[in-house]
Amino acid sequence: MLAAFVAQVSFAGGLLVWPGWKLLLLAGGIGNLAIIGMWAVSRTVGIPLGPETGEVEGIGALDLVCTASEATLVVVMVVLLNLYRRGRVARTQGR
Repeated sequence: MLAAFVAQVSFAGGLLVWPGWKLLLLAGGIGNLAIIGMWAVSRTVGIPLGPETGEVEGIGALDLVCTASEATLVVVMVVLLNLYRRGRVARTQGR
């Protein structure tokens, strides 16, 4: 989870520096989908790695809020990528 945190903070910082970089939006969407997938696996099948391999974790309210926000973020990134593709978002000069 620490690696996911670091990746998400780096992603947010990258968006501040390169807001229209399509590859960054795509990587962020894929990364957040991977986090959602790992959450789903750890809640249904069990943790795939580490000393607690196979142990199914419980679902908490905070888990649901975080996962819902990650899913919302993925939807927003897909919409932005689609708008960039269609040329409906103003591009920043020099990028």
